[in-house]
Amino acid sequence: MILSVPLMPGGREAARRRTEPLTGAAAGLAIAALDLGIIGRRVGAIRALEQLPQWLDHVAYGLAVGAVLRARRRGRIDRGTALAAEAADQGPVP
Repeated sequence: MILSVPLMPGGREAARRRTEPLTGAAAGLAIAALDLGIIGRRVGAIRALEQLPQWLDHVAYGLAVGAVLRARRRGRIDRGTALAAEAADQGPVP
């Protein structure tokens, strides 16, 4: 039998919340590898782009998504607030 011993208070859930931005950045790298490394080789328009800015853009996007997910889990951003802000920008929601 394998026992899981949390290394910090809150266990795995707490550790996951702390690493969401880093996990997002890693996911951005993985998506960049797929987009730019595999698919991009076959598409001339993507192949012609400077690679470093494209990789950094993917990482930044993943980092931002991870930060938003962490903030939502901590209750700093809730869905109602986000929808209300969006509605204020776009007018009435159908």
